[in-house]
Amino acid sequence: MAMTTDLRAHLRQIPLFSNLDEDALQLLVDRCQRRRVSAKTVLFHEGDPGLTLYVIITGVVNIERATATGETVHIAKRGPGDHFGEFSLVDEKPRSASAVTDSACEILVLHRQEFIRCIETEPSLAFNIIKSLVIRLREAADRTVSYRTLDVMGRLASFLLEAAAAGKPGQSGGTEIVRITEQEIADRIGATRESVNRKLAYLKSAGIIKRDGRRLVVVSLDSLRNFCIT
Repeated sequence: MAMTTDLRAHLRQIPLFSNLDEDALQLLVDRCQRRRVSAKTVLFHEGDPGLTLYVIITGVVNIERATATGETVHIAKRGPGDHFGEFSLVDEKPRSASAVTDSACEILVLHRQEFIRCIETEPSLAFNIIKSLVIRLREAADRTVSYRTLDVMGRLASFLLEAAAAGKPGQSGGTEIVRITEQEIADRIGATRESVNRKLAYLKSAGIIKRDGRRLVVVSLDSLRNFCIT
């Protein structure tokens, strides 16, 4: 009973489910599967059948695609309270991207048949899904415009701001972001590893970011935002 109550409390904090009444929320709890997965676990591949909706309780998941030459393109990072996988649930087409855990995660899995039953029982859930899709389409459009107008430093600063939003306070101040390699950053912002290395070195020399062991710590969010102004 305690676990069920705890799960309802988690779901209540997620915008997708926040306006559901207690009966609808309990129905969702009864039909979800709760899973714990380790870092670097592939939850699904691009092209797989889309049979499940995922909701993150703890941890971070990367959404990515592969190019024709085998390069990995970062699409989005999802954290606690976020959901993903709804595109294929709605249009019944194969997955348009892959989902890989960036850290150890606890997730909820709702299969398509159960998802449809929940929507039939609680139509407001369908409206919440539509609203969330619209928000993500707007975000994608904004990101496209941003990447066309920002230089490498601007794109790097934008990425670090996004990472800091999902980060945690550093032990010696600032905001610690999820550990990531320079090559991974380069892949995500459409730049070379060498250019990312140079820009990070500049940001460190300016005191805008710093290293704490193998992790990056953002010291000045405002300074990063200045690089995002076109």
